[in-house]
Amino acid sequence: MAMRATCACSRSRHSCASRALGPFSARARLLRTSRPAEIGPLIAGIGIAAVLYGTKMLLDVANNPEVQDTVRRAAASASDAAGQAAARAKDAAAQMQRGARSGTDAASASTATSPDTRTAESYFTTDVMGVDLGHGAKEWSGACVAVVAGGVLRVVENEQGSRTTPGAVAFSDSGDVLVGQPAKNLLYSRNARSVVGHQLLLGMQYDSPEATALRTPDTALRTPGAGPGASGAVSGGLALELAKDSSTGMALIQVHGVGHKPEELSGRVLTVLRSSAEAALGGGRSVLSAVIGTPVGASEATRSALVAAGKRAGLHRVELIDEAIAGACAAEHELKESLTPVRRLGVYALGGKAFSFSVLERAVVGAHNGATLHGWSVLAAQRSLLIGAERFDEAIVDFLVAGFKEEHGIDLTRDHLALQRLHEAAETAKVALTAAVTSTISLPFITADAKGPKHMEVSLSRAKFDSLVEPTLHASMQVSTAVLAAASVRPSDLDAILLLGGSARTAAVAALATRHFGRSPLRMARPEEAIALGAAALAQRMQAQQFASS
Repeated sequence: MAMRATCACSRSRHSCASRALGPFSARARLLRTSRPAEIGPLIAGIGIAAVLYGTKMLLDVANNPEVQDTVRRAAASASDAAGQAAARAKDAAAQMQRGARSGTDAASASTATSPDTRTAESYFTTDVMGVDLGHGAKEWSGACVAVVAGGVLRVVENEQGSRTTPGAVAFSDSGDVLVGQPAKNLLYSRNARSVVGHQLLLGMQYDSPEATALRTPDTALRTPGAGPGASGAVSGGLALELAKDSSTGMALIQVHGVGHKPEELSGRVLTVLRSSAEAALGGGRSVLSAVIGTPVGASEATRSALVAAGKRAGLHRVELIDEAIAGACAAEHELKESLTPVRRLGVYALGGKAFSFSVLERAVVGAHNGATLHGWSVLAAQRSLLIGAERFDEAIVDFLVAGFKEEHGIDLTRDHLALQRLHEAAETAKVALTAAVTSTISLPFITADAKGPKHMEVSLSRAKFDSLVEPTLHASMQVSTAVLAAASVRPSDLDAILLLGGSARTAAVAALATRHFGRSPLRMARPEEAIALGAAALAQRMQAQQFASS
């Protein structure tokens, strides 16, 4: 009896267990009765599926932008030890002492903040860069980025080792998008469409003068009877194909039938600059903020477009500073003795595709720890499109094209590869003539005809170069005269003239400025980097205020 009772209990427990397992009990019985050769593939399949699913989840997490930003911020904060923070605070205090004697206070710069990134925490917990977006593709008129490393302002190099990055974006027929030097190399390619000058359309309506000037042939400076090089009309300035946004009326840049917003293209350039800045800082540091130079007389629409471009580049905060003021800030760091006594300053900025002249006045903008803070205010300013420094290169190309056609009867502008080589040679000759009185342009096998290959060998003198660029410089001085009149200031009332832009290195610019303003102008060693350095100087001063107030 006892044995039968035990068996009954055992059967009861087995029945309960089977009911609890439900459908799994059937699978368990199947596994028990299956041969090992059948179980192995099943288990292996389950394992492979688990690995693949886990890998997909990891890739999804790794590609999440929010996760990437979190990792970057964590890496950046990990590299800042407590001792380093104390040293930076001490250095920042010293910077404030120097900033009290010269420079522009943070209050004198315009600020634009993306609404969704306004937080109580300071954005200077990560690194910040100073940016000049530029509006050209040449070495002297491209974009430039500077950072503050160890309390020192420095311009960083891009992947090609250059201190400036061509502000060009190229769309190939295959769908690839290139930015910077690779895009510049395709300016005259048959297999790509490069866009240059999109920065000038930020915040611009389709019917605005800026959009009209950029989408029409460039004949603004051609004078009756003028020879080759007078206007760049032979080689052309790569006019943009524009369309009108049906909802906003803003100018869109058409490439292969697709409309691109200027802030989208500028955002691509900013992304490249940001990558260069982070690579230069090293240590996994992230750049989530930028101080960007704004064009003279920038509208609210332009300022908003700059902020939108920064957001597209992954920047959480964007500060804006007038380009003329940024140049003055940079000059105060490099030309301290020359600018210290200056009260009224004229800023002659010759960019790639635009020229501006500003009259700045030094004024008291506040006080800190009992010291008076001085900054620059704009009395009058004006910007003119297509009177830019890239006309210099176009003038040389026009001169070479006209001479070659006269000698060989061949129009090189119909040859895309020849035109690319001509522009590269013109840029090299322009740079060489800043130090030499002559430059030889040698282009073997520039083209060919039925008689065989043709070569180009031309000696360009500085005097000839000066005559080629004279119409452009004359137009810039007309703008300068109008600005002085608007400010009720005579040339003799200016304490100094500051030259900005890479082409300020040329002797022709310095000579004309001396004649027009009655004094030798001031110029930094690398005037094409001035705006980026001035923007970084503002960032440094803001960091100093942040540490001083904490």
